[in-house]
Amino acid sequence: MKVQPVERVLREYERLLERGVKASRIFPELLNQCERIVDRYQALKRAMDVGVKEVAYDIMERNVEHPYPPEVLRVVAAVGGGRWFPSVCRKDGVAYVFLFSTDYPRNYYAVVPYREWPDLLGEPDLDLDGVKAYSVEKFMRYLDRCWEYSRLARFCWYDPDYSLAKLSKEMEEAKRLVERSSFVIPLGMMIRDYYGDGYYVIKNEKLRSRGVKVVKVLFFSLPFSWIEKRDEKNFYCVVQEDEARENEKENRA
Repeated sequence: MKVQPVERVLREYERLLERGVKASRIFPELLNQCERIVDRYQALKRAMDVGVKEVAYDIMERNVEHPYPPEVLRVVAAVGGGRWFPSVCRKDGVAYVFLFSTDYPRNYYAVVPYREWPDLLGEPDLDLDGVKAYSVEKFMRYLDRCWEYSRLARFCWYDPDYSLAKLSKEMEEAKRLVERSSFVIPLGMMIRDYYGDGYYVIKNEKLRSRGVKVVKVLFFSLPFSWIEKRDEKNFYCVVQEDEARENEKENRA
């Protein structure tokens, strides 16, 4: 990874644009390249206008999903709001917000320090003899926070009005599912049987002994799939005992 002051990169693009404009007077086909240089210059300028001091390239970190801290959202709103899904990486207390790609190819990122990465959910509030889970009340508050964040970050979604309307319907369905559940549990890979309509019968005896017998997956479509998982584990609503027994009977039949 290489980091440079944004002002230095801006000056480089100013020189490129000056040379490109002169050359296009002789070779008009070069005007298209000048337009791309202008787009990159404007992205750098918008980032600098909201406080970005450095840019980086050759970033090797993986992209991270929402939610993003306010410092990152401020840059995303300035450089790409509503036109594409933001690409954000982070490492050692610094976030990197994608700005543009060059023809080399090389990807440029705005370097964005942040105070704290947001956690809309927090730690599990239920301990089922070593199995961590979330109470219905806590998870409902999490869904409310996700909705408020998504409205705040509306410039991150392509066609924000349509995306938020779709999320509103999915959020209502998710809340109905959570309200009918005993609790919500994050699960990774596990032995389970699927028998339709999002229901799974759990085969793990340790989980079954803690009341996790039948679960239903919590689902959100793109670009809001980050709501349905935490640390690479998906959230499952644990079906209440009477409903679980009925579902298991139907599955065996």
